[in-house]
Amino acid sequence: MEQALALHRPDRQPYSELLRHAPNLALHMRSTLSWTLWFLGFPDQACVRSEKALALASKASDPFALAMSLIFAAELHHPGRYS
Repeated sequence: MEQALALHRPDRQPYSELLRHAPNLALHMRSTLSWTLWFLGFPDQACVRSEKALALASKASDPFALAMSLIFAAELHHPGRYS
């Protein structure tokens, strides 16, 4: 996910099929990265990534991206879910 974020170029979007399911790819990658970090045993980093995704999603004019980021964050913070 880190590499994908580094390579992501929002001005060049040749991912038409993928964007049908995740219109804001950078937000989706950040949210997915938060879960990945959690499962790898880095809960603090996971929370930072999740908060960054939520901050970006709240500024975007994309309700789907905001909803998706909120779902990822809610699952990440669900008590006992991943312990």
